[in-house]
Amino acid sequence: MGGGVARAGKKRGWAWVLDYDLYELLGVERSSPQSEIKVACRSLQKRCHPDVAGAAEGHDMDIILNEVYVLLSDPVACLAYDREQARRSKFAGYTGRPLYSSWLGADTERCAIFVDEVRCVGCLKCALHAFRSFTIESVYGCTHVAAQWADDKDRITDAISTCPVDCIS
Repeated sequence: MGGGVARAGKKRGWAWVLDYDLYELLGVERSSPQSEIKVACRSLQKRCHPDVAGAAEGHDMDIILNEVYVLLSDPVACLAYDREQARRSKFAGYTGRPLYSSWLGADTERCAIFVDEVRCVGCLKCALHAFRSFTIESVYGCTHVAAQWADDKDRITDAISTCPVDCIS
């Protein structure tokens, strides 16, 4: 592992851990008790110790394993890690296709309609022009793309051009 990962961990920059399944790294289940996590971490640290694995690689891995153990042994940090991993797992295998709207365009189509819902003022103009493609999200009052390419391209282009805050692309 590169020194950048170790340095990030050393500074308590936990962002790097989100790219890894720490339980898989340790060879334990998510539901494993703290005692099992501790044993797995120590066992791996013994195999990766700088005296065994080599100075540079072993040192970096030793630092990483220390950070992993600190995170997984802290109930609050561990819960936050588990929640973020669960949230990210929803996007595993994401293909780039829209998540919240159906795809009615051709398989060769490379464009999708996007609404910046934060900027949207809920004027309804786009939904009036291309009512099959756009809907108004009832809770927040902003536009939502219900179906990609449900209306013809001219209607969609007109809908986009009527937006007063230019939140549709």
